[in-house]
Amino acid sequence: MNLKRVVVYKGRYSQTGTATLARFSGLPFEGKDESFEGIVNLTKKGPILGVLPIWNSHEGEIKKTGLFKELFEQNIKFEDIWPARIKFQCLGKNSIEGKTIKSIVSVFVAETQCSKFLSRLGKPSFLGKNSTPEAFEEFQSNLNMQAVLKVPGRFDKSIFFQIEKDASNPYNFTTFTLFGNVDSSRWRGKKWGALTNRLTPKENNLIGVEMPIPQPSLSDEQNELFDEIYGQSDNLDRLPRVIFIFDKNEVECGLLIEMSKKYIVAGPLQEDGSFTNKRDLGETKTAYKEEVFSFLRKEFSTALKGDFIKHVGTRTCFFSCPTFNIMTHGFNAEIVEPVVRLIIFKYFQLIDNNLPCTKKQKAIFNKYKKQYLKEGPKFIRFKTI
Repeated sequence: MNLKRVVVYKGRYSQTGTATLARFSGLPFEGKDESFEGIVNLTKKGPILGVLPIWNSHEGEIKKTGLFKELFEQNIKFEDIWPARIKFQCLGKNSIEGKTIKSIVSVFVAETQCSKFLSRLGKPSFLGKNSTPEAFEEFQSNLNMQAVLKVPGRFDKSIFFQIEKDASNPYNFTTFTLFGNVDSSRWRGKKWGALTNRLTPKENNLIGVEMPIPQPSLSDEQNELFDEIYGQSDNLDRLPRVIFIFDKNEVECGLLIEMSKKYIVAGPLQEDGSFTNKRDLGETKTAYKEEVFSFLRKEFSTALKGDFIKHVGTRTCFFSCPTFNIMTHGFNAEIVEPVVRLIIFKYFQLIDNNLPCTKKQKAIFNKYKKQYLKEGPKFIRFKTI
């Protein structure tokens, strides 16, 4: 069966709708009253794709979507993953101009993503809604609601005034995914409809690993796992990438790994009881590493100035080594950092063992070679942005 519908959370005027329009210009899609769970359930029933946010640089995993849980239970598959800058325009009613703002409404996640701006306002009472369109409706209808954080756009200046053009925190971006049911990976050619050229041919596989949360460092078994992941490749840039680390529960975490179809693996990763493999979690045309670095160069170029970079949000973090095209989004920085530190160390080992790489990658190896040989993974000093 061919693709019938694409359902986007809260439609074209939501943050998700804005990101979808930018990603798939001209794509017809729908979405209004469906909940996160409702969109996931729709995709399970037939040739329907959904678009939802999965992670934010300040909020972390968007747990209300339940997408990582559904993905690792192998009920859905990711077909595209991309980052988008998130801006919140703050409007007030003309009647309160010049007064202290005591109440503000927006989508739930805006309280975290605009935390610095809200602090500057004196931390007004915040009312969270399920989407920015719902928040704007509340702002219009509730006489006691003084301000709103919404998707940037035109507004009626006879009723409202702009308090802040962009109230979001620094480096505020969200990662979105286009996803389908478990059969979507079997679609070929024109079955993708209007998305055929945007989603095919598929160049990358997504796999997952569930393992105990490192306490406080990786176990011998976990070190062996990464030895196996990075054990076979003909070029440094075709190595697998751990793009997301999320907390499944209090004792386990999940790793979403992106792997080029050109990467050769002798067989499935061997489970040893301490971790579980999740194969075939999706396929993408464009690697997320390419998407996120292209995005950051355009929107937040200062985030790439440094050899080893760390960003810590309210409930999240990301770690990066731009020269190696490593970008890992995570939750608790103290848990995620040892994993990324080990990954970067593995890259140094592979270059040391003469794996082909670029001149820039060889240069960063030579820059830190003495420290790498002397200190092991501890040689890495992350620059906080």
